[in-house]
Amino acid sequence: MRAQFVLSEISVGLRRNLTMTFAVIVSVALSLALAGGSLLAREQ
Repeated sequence: MRAQFVLSEISVGLRRNLTMTFAVIVSVALSLALAGGSLLAREQ
């Protein structure tokens, strides 16, 4: 019961802050890409 409430609140929050959610996803993807690129560059 409690987990269902938490999940519903998360979904409501994500829908309300769609722009911020998108910005966080893009930021994390960019950070991971840069970290992966630096690891690849270090190998060569």
